[in-house]
Amino acid sequence: MPLDSQGSHVAKSPNADRRILFNTCAIIALAASIILPSTFNNPSQPMRTSSLSGRQYMADVLSCNNPRRCQEIFRMKVEVFHFLCSELAGKCWLEASKYITVEEKVGMFLWTMAHSASNRAVQERFQHSGETVSRCFHQVLQAITRLVPKYI
Repeated sequence: MPLDSQGSHVAKSPNADRRILFNTCAIIALAASIILPSTFNNPSQPMRTSSLSGRQYMADVLSCNNPRRCQEIFRMKVEVFHFLCSELAGKCWLEASKYITVEEKVGMFLWTMAHSASNRAVQERFQHSGETVSRCFHQVLQAITRLVPKYI
């Protein structure tokens, strides 16, 4: 082994740090290629399997006999929620899609805002994919910004 100039320690070769970094990266890449596909890319196991779909959840909240429930979940009364949905849909700024109603889109948006919820939390509560949640959130956000001149 080569010794340093004083002869007391083993001298590192100039490329030792690069080799260590390269080997570490190679080990991480190998581990990721083994672990990640089996963890995240298993299409045979459905992810959103709650017995209560987003549409059913919205119907449950909006038809509840206790008026405080809607106010606690969406931070507005049921009447105001329906008025907001009718305003957004009436101007054709927000439309229902094949699987998601205007009320569910607005509900996802308000639930996210009211609870500072993450996309994944909204996915779990409303039983939709992350892409769908994100698309609906931005559709409602754009529609609401169009109401600003009228009400603010």
